[in-house]
Amino acid sequence: KLKEMMAFNELLTIKTLIELARRTDNLNKSTGYNTNMETLSKKGNDLNPDVLFDQNTSTLTMKGKSIPLNSQAFFATLLIGWNLIAITQTDHEFFDIDLQYLNGQSIRSLLEILSKFQALSLAGNNVNVSWSVPKDADDIADLSSSVLNRMNLPYQIHLN
Repeated sequence: KLKEMMAFNELLTIKTLIELARRTDNLNKSTGYNTNMETLSKKGNDLNPDVLFDQNTSTLTMKGKSIPLNSQAFFATLLIGWNLIAITQTDHEFFDIDLQYLNGQSIRSLLEILSKFQALSLAGNNVNVSWSVPKDADDIADLSSSVLNRMNLPYQIHLN
């Protein structure tokens, strides 16, 4: 019951943020992210992953390396932007993770994003996580599988 109540409160907060975003859309100007209330995107570089949230397909994708110089700022901006547009009219949400490397701060931030998907799942949405792992990174495959099992999220691990 407590988890369901927490998930419901999370959704109320997200819906409030969406309404706020519709009134003040200055996320583009201040963060470098591109958002038009249907997509949130940011091109990555050698330190930051490519990020794309497509509201039409309800898919959040992160690809590349995740070793940002200021991990908190990078992921806080992503979480704020995702919260602004994440709640769609669909009942199925997807998270595609294809990160070649993550530092410790990125792992903590990724867990926070996964907790958002967990809240959506507890609120009744169908959620699916697809995590691509380099073939020689058995430790990352084991860690991702363990985390997703503990969060009770449906997932697929792909070795690439």
